[in-house]
Amino acid sequence: MAKTGILLINLGSPSSLTKSAIRSYLNEFLNDPRVIDINPLGRKALVNLIILPFRPQKTIKAYEKIWTENGSPLIVNTKAITEKLAKSLDSSFKVDFAMRYGEPKLSDALEKFSDCDELIIVPLYPHYATSSTGSTLAKVSEILAKKWDVPNFRSVHSFYNHPGFIEPTAEKIKEEASNFDWDHILFSYHGIPERHLEKSACKHILDACKSKPCPMTIEQPQYCYRYQCYQTSKLVAEKLSLKEADYSTSFQSRLGRTPWIKPYTDLYVEELYKKGIRKLMVTCPSFTADCLETTDEIGNELREQWLEYEGTSFKFIPCLNDDDAWIKGLKDIVLEHKN
Repeated sequence: MAKTGILLINLGSPSSLTKSAIRSYLNEFLNDPRVIDINPLGRKALVNLIILPFRPQKTIKAYEKIWTENGSPLIVNTKAITEKLAKSLDSSFKVDFAMRYGEPKLSDALEKFSDCDELIIVPLYPHYATSSTGSTLAKVSEILAKKWDVPNFRSVHSFYNHPGFIEPTAEKIKEEASNFDWDHILFSYHGIPERHLEKSACKHILDACKSKPCPMTIEQPQYCYRYQCYQTSKLVAEKLSLKEADYSTSFQSRLGRTPWIKPYTDLYVEELYKKGIRKLMVTCPSFTADCLETTDEIGNELREQWLEYEGTSFKFIPCLNDDDAWIKGLKDIVLEHKN
């Protein structure tokens, strides 16, 4: 019987709650030229002399707040997604998962599909960015290119506007909103440096994308990450029948001093407060599985920041994780890429 392999890939996480594991993960992640896209010598100096000597101590404290008895939340949640997707498919499919950085190793996971006639690579990032999807697909290609017989594989490039992602996201927000008296929903996406857009889009598009909100009336390039994020917000808002004043979009997790795409989540919430917003819900649609950037950065840090303002309330909306509606949507996305 012909067999189809499905490999789900997430960004990565330390394998254990130790400084050595965190240092190893950060070293692999930050030395990727698609993540820190500067001169190789400059990147090496930045990572080894500035980041790695100090960052692991801060990072381990953050992970300590969210670590589960089964390990890293990202690994636990991605494994749960994988297991549910596998159960939703018949025996002609083999499903597994890997991390772009850290463990389970991408190279080890790919070896498990040697008996498959075709392989579908599924980066679990809804929106295309060179530092996430691009890096993942480049690494997969690099590993498979070393094989004597290169397998027949296809990849899911993005699914930011796919009904299989939009509808479960809207359902999740609706469910969480049912027991919270909110007056604004903030869609907070992982940010990327502005220079990444410069490399992916022509100059006039970049200039337009620096405005807020994203001017979606102009022609957008295929790789405009910021546009894709705004499009997700718009499509989910339409599903929820939200008015323009009911929601907004921002970008989190910036690193370093170079300009990242705006508005910045931690600064933008101050603007929301000044506009009279008091009861804030935050969702993170650039992540399909909860991790440090969602559970701690938004669920803990942003919550604490917001609640310092007088008369406020806050609700963090968890990611889709292994919600049944999302597993059904993911199945639809995968099957559309089958030969």
